[in-house]
Amino acid sequence: MASISCVVGLLASTLIVAAQSARLVAENGDLVANVECGNSLLVQTSCGGTANVSAMNEVILSLHQGVSRLESDVDAVRNEIIGNASAAQAHAVAEANRTASAELITANSKINRLNELLGDSLELLTNLSRCALQGLVAAPGGQCRYGRTPQCPPFNKTDPTRNYTESNGDTRVVGTQVMSTCNRAHFRTAGAEYTATCNINAAWNTEQFPSCTAKRTCSRGFYASDDGSSTHDRECSACPQGTYQAQEGSAEPECTPWSACGVGRYASVRTATANVTCTTCTAGTFQLNPMNNDNITSCRRPTYGRIIGRSCTASSRYNPDYDCRYALDNIFADGARRAWATRSQGAGSWFRMNFDSSYIGRIRFRQRGCSCEWYRRIQITFSPGNERRTINLAATRDQTISFPFVGPVVSAYLFFDQQYSRVNNGADEIQFQGFPTPRFPDAPGP
Repeated sequence: MASISCVVGLLASTLIVAAQSARLVAENGDLVANVECGNSLLVQTSCGGTANVSAMNEVILSLHQGVSRLESDVDAVRNEIIGNASAAQAHAVAEANRTASAELITANSKINRLNELLGDSLELLTNLSRCALQGLVAAPGGQCRYGRTPQCPPFNKTDPTRNYTESNGDTRVVGTQVMSTCNRAHFRTAGAEYTATCNINAAWNTEQFPSCTAKRTCSRGFYASDDGSSTHDRECSACPQGTYQAQEGSAEPECTPWSACGVGRYASVRTATANVTCTTCTAGTFQLNPMNNDNITSCRRPTYGRIIGRSCTASSRYNPDYDCRYALDNIFADGARRAWATRSQGAGSWFRMNFDSSYIGRIRFRQRGCSCEWYRRIQITFSPGNERRTINLAATRDQTISFPFVGPVVSAYLFFDQQYSRVNNGADEIQFQGFPTPRFPDAPGP
């Protein structure tokens, strides 16, 4: 491309010089004609019919002067043409040298790459030969490895104390390794990991792995504080207070917390080998913490207080002066506005009362003044929870009866299912005794 540009430049310069030459010819056209005419006059001694020798001399002098100018112009044009040609030639030579240098560099690069490839091929051939002498095949990086054939027979994995893994899956090609480690229940202090390799003869170099030893298990009341590893045994520690582990030969990592006995019960038997034994509080005693386990070992006797009834309903009333609310007024007497009386009811009548959340363990019941209107038995259902208590009434007017505590509760439904006799049965006073529901930091309130 550079050479073409140089030639185009040279042609352009030549055209410029030709134009200048044409201009010189045009300017000196008359001079040439005069020269030609002068030459003719020298022969004919006349031109255009003129024979004046003096005039001829002047013409000849003018012609010589014109010729001198023409020669000078021609020399200038010649020098310019020569200069342009030299410059164009130098430019072309420089472009040719640059092109040749670039091509030479490219050729040298290709030669160097070819030498590298030849070197790699030679190294590969060397590795192939070296590995072949060992019965192996060459791998990238100059390493020798086992080939894909032959295969070893299936590896014997019958030892139940171990885990096995194969480096090439189940292909069992030459070079495959089978790693063996003691499983979770076994260990070996001298090192638990061993390797068997499929060798060039299609045989395992070993199948005799050292045996693993079973880890110890923990007795009842103990847990695995350290489960051990493939190289050391399991360690057992005693269950902490409030927990147990009941299985012999256990590997459990922790003991189980004792169950909470709940309200109205206490932990009567506590060991590290079994869950607590819970016992119900006897009548007249209580235990209120629902989250108790190891710290509640007995029930206690309460200081009873009156549970104030807030409202009531009943199956019937003799008249408004014998409404159910008069059985909640803490007045132990019969009569109008002092006692509750049904209208001709006995067994089958009922009474419901509501109160603030409480624990209840006793009832004081005062029959009406006439024994002809006395109840014999009461079935009480407390809510929430629907816990039931059966109260057998003696043939006396005023009596207080204890029963296992129930709570927290907010209402009681009394159903009178038996009677001594019937007229207008009822009660002078019905009073539950216990105490308001306490709150414990570790248990929700009612």
